[in-house]
Amino acid sequence: MGDSWRTLQDSSSTDDNESTIETSFDLSMKIKCDLNVTIKFEIPSRQCSTAFEEEPPAPKEGLHHYRIFPDYGTDFLWFNVADPSYDPPDTYVDSSEVLSRMHPSVAQGYDSWVRAYNDNFKARCEDTQDYSANVFGTPSEYVAWLVTGYLLAWRIALDPRVGSVEYLPGRTPHVLERGTETAATVAFLEEQAMLLANPMSHS
Repeated sequence: MGDSWRTLQDSSSTDDNESTIETSFDLSMKIKCDLNVTIKFEIPSRQCSTAFEEEPPAPKEGLHHYRIFPDYGTDFLWFNVADPSYDPPDTYVDSSEVLSRMHPSVAQGYDSWVRAYNDNFKARCEDTQDYSANVFGTPSEYVAWLVTGYLLAWRIALDPRVGSVEYLPGRTPHVLERGTETAATVAFLEEQAMLLANPMSHS
């Protein structure tokens, strides 16, 4: 997966109840634990006043809605039902076109994430002709990949031209849109904890 998940950093905060996770693909996640857990995502490049994403948000009816799910040999990105361009059966999206409008590190991280799955699938399933094999060798590798994808999906969802992203790496869909940061992330992390507690369920 390259450095896309290995460079996640937990930055110390002056608040003992708050921690920050910094990714290598232009996204920070702040977790605050008081009586309740609060999760907030920030995009560092916007705070640096770069040329990226300075345009105002698109009108609600013009926002894009995507699905991200693994399909060997593809870029994993598709139009979702609510997208203005949704036209089945041709719902495939060129990820390079979508991500080129964001900070360059987003495309780099996304490509590394997709390549990690495709490389593992080829080595463990296609080359061996054992399509029942787990794509990742250990539950921890699988969860690391899932978490990286989840954070990348949030980075895409927070683009001003995007209304939502449905992240579907397994059986449970996670719909990511502004205002659902805490609820969606808590539910997702609980699911990952269950995967680690039940190693036989990993893919």
